This record gives sequence, structure tokens and C-alpha cells, in this order.
Amino acid sequence: MSPYRVVASLAVLMLLGACAGSSTSSGGTSSGPPLAGKRWCVSTPGAIGVLDQMFNNMVTAATKDGNGLQIDFVSGNFDFSKQLADTAQFVASGNCAAIGTIRTFFEVATGVGGGVTESASATASLIQAHRDLKVMFGWGGDTWQGITQAAKEAGKNTNNFFVGVNQFSNGTNGLLQAGTQFDYSLAGVAWERSVEWALLGAKAPVFGYVNPILIDKDNAAELVAANMDPLNPKYAHFYNEIIFYFSNPVKTGDPFPDATTGTHWPGVTQVPQKGTTPS
Repeated sequence: MSPYRVVASLAVLMLLGACAGSSTSSGGTSSGPPLAGKRWCVSTPGAIGVLDQMFNNMVTAATKDGNGLQIDFVSGNFDFSKQLADTAQFVASGNCAAIGTIRTFFEVATGVGGGVTESASATASLIQAHRDLKVMFGWGGDTWQGITQAAKEAGKNTNNFFVGVNQFSNGTNGLLQAGTQFDYSLAGVAWERSVEWALLGAKAPVFGYVNPILIDKDNAAELVAANMDPLNPKYAHFYNEIIFYFSNPVKTGDPFPDATTGTHWPGVTQVPQKGTTPS
């Protein structure tokens, strides 16, 4: 298990136009893929399981789309100053047709405050203080075990108590009836498609964000399948359910836009093609 636990993640997505003087911006040939020789340079926080899945799906999407786009990832080794330096180097090199930076915030997972014992103790105290408590949500891979343990000891069951978590590994069972997920797998494909369409000359959204998705017994199997095969058209509906796009960028200090004011973008579920517009 990684010594880092993701607390909250913020993806800073930067799409730049083709760098002037790029030695790799030939735009392909009449007989080759239109993005042959084009590099998308991406700065990443470091090795994290969920982000690695996202990166793998980005590469898979670029490969299967067949336009020749190459994606290069450079790890920041959990050092934000290195990420800034790497991104500056991307710009200075002139060899990147597009540049992306993903910034994630971490806490060191020491086990204090987020383990089974601590979660059980906190849950027991809450139930004691609030006898009519019916729903609890746990953040982190271990918290759900402490919550369910204390709830069962207090006589709670599925008829009067509901436990949800942000991540779990063995499915919903007992008091644990649902969870939420920030779907990095689908987000990776969405990001790759927006960059690829833009490099091919189509208009792509300037800003988008991914809402967490509720996972329960009714959709868990399909969502797992979608994460394993995110380019399969039969899972396209997930993109419209969780990803929202906006025409204006969000700057530091701006209020975060409400998803209900965003729109869906057809390009996320279509193979990018030069000379066409997503529709």
C-alpha cells in the first residue's frame, strides 16, 4: 500500500497550442496519422494506483483512436516544486504540442485518525450522542470497517442504518450499502479526447469537471466493467452522468461552477477525426 493517502485531488488541466518552433509538430503526413510526431507532455504527482489507471486509459484511448498522439508522463515524486519545474521545462523545450499538469494533495497515511480502531471509537461516540443517527459516510479505505463494527455493536442493521464510503475493495455487504468514486478511469479518457480533438483543430471545452458517482448494488458491476473498458460505447452514458463542461475557464479565486449550469460534450464518446466536429 502506498505510504500516501489521497485526501482530495484537484486536476489542473492545461491545454496549450502547438509550441512555436517545435521539432515534433509536423502534423503528420498525407499518408500517416494526423498527429504523428505530436507529444502531449503531462506532469504527474507520483505513483498512485488510481492515477496510474487514469494514465493507462489515456494512453489506451490515444492508441486506439489511431491519430498518432504520443503521451509522455513525468513524475513529480510528490514534490510540487518539481512539478512546476517540469512544466516550465515542457514550455521551454518547444517540443510539446500540449501540456498537462495534475496536482493532488496528500497526507501521509500514518494510521492515526483514519484506522479501524479510531473510526470505531468515533462512530460509537456519535451513535451514543445521536440515537436517531441513520446514515454515516467514511473517508478512506479503513474507515468503513470501524464504522460498521461500531454500528453492529450498537444494534444497527440494514433496516435502520446506512453506511457509505469513498472507497472500498470487497463490494457492498451488510451495513456497507454504497460508496462514492471519483472516476479517474473515465476522467482520463475524457481528458485525452478533449486534447486530441483540439490538436486536430476542433473546438473543445475549455473547462470540465467530474462529479463523484454513487456506487451501490444496482450499478457496481456495470461501473467496474466500464472502468475496465472505458471506450466501449455501451458505457458511454456514464460520461454524461458525471462529467460537465463549461465555456469559460475557472481561475484561482473564482467560485466553482455548479454542475447544473454545465453542458455535456459529444466529443468525449467519439473517436477524434481531423476535419470533423463532434456532434
